[in-house]
Amino acid sequence: MSPDFSGRVALVTGASRGIGYALAKALGQAGAHVIAVARTTGGLEELDDEIRAGGGSATLVPLDLLEDMAGIDRLGGAIHERWGKLDVLAANAAMLGAISPLGHVEAKVFEKVMGLNVTATWRVMRSMEPLLRAADAGRAVVLSSAAAQSCRPFWGPYSASKAAVEALTRTWAVELASTKVRINAVDPGVARTAMRAQAMPGEKPETLPHPSEIAAAILPLLTPATTDTGRLFIVPEKHFADWRKPAILASFGFAGGLRQFAGAARCGKRRRRRRKGTMVCVLGHSSGRRGCSPCRTPGARGSYLLAGRPDRRRFRFVLTARWVRPRRGTGLQPWGGGVVSNLPFDGCQLLAPRGRSAVAISDDDCRDNTQKSHGGSRGTV
Repeated sequence: MSPDFSGRVALVTGASRGIGYALAKALGQAGAHVIAVARTTGGLEELDDEIRAGGGSATLVPLDLLEDMAGIDRLGGAIHERWGKLDVLAANAAMLGAISPLGHVEAKVFEKVMGLNVTATWRVMRSMEPLLRAADAGRAVVLSSAAAQSCRPFWGPYSASKAAVEALTRTWAVELASTKVRINAVDPGVARTAMRAQAMPGEKPETLPHPSEIAAAILPLLTPATTDTGRLFIVPEKHFADWRKPAILASFGFAGGLRQFAGAARCGKRRRRRRKGTMVCVLGHSSGRRGCSPCRTPGARGSYLLAGRPDRRRFRFVLTARWVRPRRGTGLQPWGGGVVSNLPFDGCQLLAPRGRSAVAISDDDCRDNTQKSHGGSRGTV
């Protein structure tokens, strides 16, 4: 049974054909008012007829996202004036570009692929974010591809663009994790589309799934019941896949207290320092010398060094989280909120920068997040 989207406003880009067409049609027939965006007027009019025949309604927006990116901002303003919100966003518009060795790809072709697939997608995200926030349960999907990870020969521009789209989607989801908006990327797999025919001209279309099957699998991700965010949904496998994450984030639970960290980078010198227990350096603002005491990482005022499990293979990272600051009485506080807490250490130790004494922390202290760090601030671990 198809989900009910009655009373919801949905925007679909690349809606004149393929998966975008099927998704817009499915949303319209499920009760949503569809804002269909595409450059092909004929395809939009055909879509409108299909939606109205099924009892739905649509607003057609003939817009070339590549040639008129300013039109994306105008569209956001128009949606705000008429509806004041956006419940559903499906960022689907993309192009394949040339199937050619990287050395033979023309600069203009590469720029077009990146312009539509990456820059235009980012501008859609930027313009629609306030509208998604204004909805009671904003939901967004961004169409990706298996090419983002497979890196097939001759698919360089398209693969690079989809890898960038996945990175944008993950970043956007993390930034909005504390809101009601839920954002996921979707790998639709192979489908009976014009883009697929362009890429694989010798393939028999009738052997491939119809775009309507792909749309039916995506619809549940756009309902208020969806709680997953920042994940990649694989349509052929019908489940979410785990992103390839740095070990530090996987070990600490990226979806929990550390989800707002910007990232992690290896500390090369830490591998050469034979210490009992493994170190993680959380860079923040506090009293003390600049930098990480083993590696002297520049640009950090007062580093917290956490000695954790003796399994040295799992850690040895430096968190370059510029959003983090010590906040007296509440622990290390990301700028966007959410105290870092409940790290899964089997006993840990808070080490001061060079020249200061270390402070031992028990398991209970780690869980209770009450241990004082050096310099008088509280460091929640």
